[in-house]
Amino acid sequence: MATHVQPPGASYLGPITDTNRWHNFQHRPDDIFICTPPKCGTTWAQATCAMLVLGTTDHGHQPGVISPWIDAAFAPIDEYLAKVEAQTHRRYIKTHTPFDGIPYYPECTYLVVLPDPRDAFLSGSNHRDNMNDQDLALTSFPNGDNAFRDWLGERRTEGAWDRFNLAAFVHFFRTYWQYRDLDNVHLFHYADLKRDLPGTISAMAGALGIVLDDAQLSSYAAAASFDNMRRQRNG
Repeated sequence: MATHVQPPGASYLGPITDTNRWHNFQHRPDDIFICTPPKCGTTWAQATCAMLVLGTTDHGHQPGVISPWIDAAFAPIDEYLAKVEAQTHRRYIKTHTPFDGIPYYPECTYLVVLPDPRDAFLSGSNHRDNMNDQDLALTSFPNGDNAFRDWLGERRTEGAWDRFNLAAFVHFFRTYWQYRDLDNVHLFHYADLKRDLPGTISAMAGALGIVLDDAQLSSYAAAASFDNMRRQRNG
């Protein structure tokens, strides 16, 4: 079976991403890494993990606060590391970085959510149009009448990892797909969250070693429904 590097063997840099920020990260054996392309079910997976880890639908935590994005340079890395180090519950950490750019620990769990790439384009385009920083939006996502063609045809370039295109999506997918047989790497399809949310939550719980009874599963699925998640996001 293939092995994976530890610490990260590749560097990804962009207007948002800086994988050098992982260098002083101190892992715990039960850490959970939520790994998705941008705008591809990240918040949904974070919300599900919150319920599974905290054991309730009424935990009162916002995903972006309790589940930090370590390799995003929105704030000094020391602030992010202090936040995760202070957490006493099982930690779940967000990343949009390919597998070879994040630390790998055999004792940790990696939940990977992947969508149909066409859905990823549409979701990314919607996010671009709603971003407050339009300079960053235009840097990160193709735009204009030829946006989809550009998204299909653009190549990845050094130092521009945050440029969202099909080449970046495929690269992200490949880095995780080749390690799908590792016991601690679990791949999920975004469509399954919509098609069979209870089954997907049950599978995620199993991947994390968490046992749910029927009442818990029903409650979590209702709280994490697509409509409920959209209401919370827009509320």
